Amino acid sequence: FGQDGTMMFPPDDALHHRHYDLVTVSSEYARIVFQSAFACPLSVVKATGVARTDDFFDEEYAADIRDRIMQMRPDFKGKQLILYTPTFRDIPGLGRAVFKPILDFDKLSDVLSDNQLFLIRPHPVMTAPILQKSYDNILEIRDIATNDLMFVSDMLISDYSSTMFEYSLLRKPMAFYCYDYDSYDRDFYLDFDSELPGPILKTQDELFEYLQMTDHPLADDYDSFYDKFMGACDGHSTDRIVKEIEALFYD
Repeated sequence: FGQDGTMMFPPDDALHHRHYDLVTVSSEYARIVFQSAFACPLSVVKATGVARTDDFFDEEYAADIRDRIMQMRPDFKGKQLILYTPTFRDIPGLGRAVFKPILDFDKLSDVLSDNQLFLIRPHPVMTAPILQKSYDNILEIRDIATNDLMFVSDMLISDYSSTMFEYSLLRKPMAFYCYDYDSYDRDFYLDFDSELPGPILKTQDELFEYLQMTDHPLADDYDSFYDKFMGACDGHSTDRIVKEIEALFYD
């Protein structure tokens, strides 16, 4: 993003980013990432944590979200909720609005157990329907925010989406369905083979097998992932950000 490997003309992009007085990020490691992408001085990039992650440490807030969603969707009650948050693809001729994963939804519906619901939460740019027909146990959810769905879900299936970072705050299982792993043409700010907090599933059979497992333990490197990428997020990010902003005015 920013000036790192994007198609935006660097001088134009610099007008947006280079003159920031404060960039608030999620960890010490993220400081280096954002300094590179924004071409701004490292001194203005502060590991304060991210304000919107404070909600993940507020149990009263989380309980309220869970209650509200269950009232909206009583069909969620008593189910194992599998949240699928794929990111967009730059597919020639289709654009980002259309998302057609290599995933046989008919077969997936048969594979899911009676107590499982597979919730697809599309990226906001995916405006075209993903499901071509309705299922009792596969639902395309567009009227509930992704972060809110995280609170009620039992596990996350993602791919290259940044939802992995927020989800790590909940300490719930994650897996990564990367059917196009060998052809995906964007680079990463992490070692995708060794640093993900869950297994990479390259075929739908591997995905089906994972979903049918009776236990989904957290990955061994879950804590190291959290520390490296979200280590400054502890429920008090907003307080630190306010102090940094005050310092810009009064120091």
